[in-house]
Amino acid sequence: MIHNILFPRIDATIRSILEDETDRNLRQIGIVRLIFSGGWLLLAVAIGFGFDLADWYKPIPIVAAYLALAVFFLTTAHRHRFFRRLNLLSVAICDIPFIFLAMRYSVAYNEYPQATAVFAAMIFLVFILPAPAGVHILPIILATIESIVFSALLLAQADVAGYDWVPSIALLFVLAGCVSVLISRRVLRIAGRYAEERSVRNRLGRYFSPAIADRIARSGSHSIAGEQREISVLFADIRGFTALSETIPGEQ
Repeated sequence: MIHNILFPRIDATIRSILEDETDRNLRQIGIVRLIFSGGWLLLAVAIGFGFDLADWYKPIPIVAAYLALAVFFLTTAHRHRFFRRLNLLSVAICDIPFIFLAMRYSVAYNEYPQATAVFAAMIFLVFILPAPAGVHILPIILATIESIVFSALLLAQADVAGYDWVPSIALLFVLAGCVSVLISRRVLRIAGRYAEERSVRNRLGRYFSPAIADRIARSGSHSIAGEQREISVLFADIRGFTALSETIPGEQ
């Protein structure tokens, strides 16, 4: 059952449509990533140097690299299959690691390191939910594992007392990852069910009228099995047509 949920059977045509939709989603996420990283860099420069706040201007090199990588993912995803596959893992490769590296500086120099570490964990949580999965679950799994590890490191850096909070953090991210996987699998199951129903209708349409084929398809494969009906069939023949058809070639 779990295997069917995680890896549902998908019609080839439906799979192609879902892959195209995944590409569109990746581009939308890339645009959001570009806006987020660019806005972060502007705020880091303005607030960091304007108010001389080290927790803002220290991460500027990391945030600048994050912005450059955001531009790279947005502009190269459609150029080659390799870059497309790389883009599927963009949340795990780009977003979460670079946010972690930048937030390390913020935790180190901020007056309230614990609050900063918790805020970083919430950012990771936000990036798990839209992790582009499509027909793949690997991006979500990687993003979830990274979020658990990096959140634990930041909270430890912030000197949060004890380590009894680690299971709670892990459970939170695992729950978010499971929700993300189930949402993506639900789309696949709906698409697979639609493809199966369409195939059934096409097969039934060869032998039954559209109304009967539609009724059988909507009622399920077993609900009307063995059903018996009395019907009346009227055969009509044009006078002389049968005799004439026996004397002329089939082409005519």
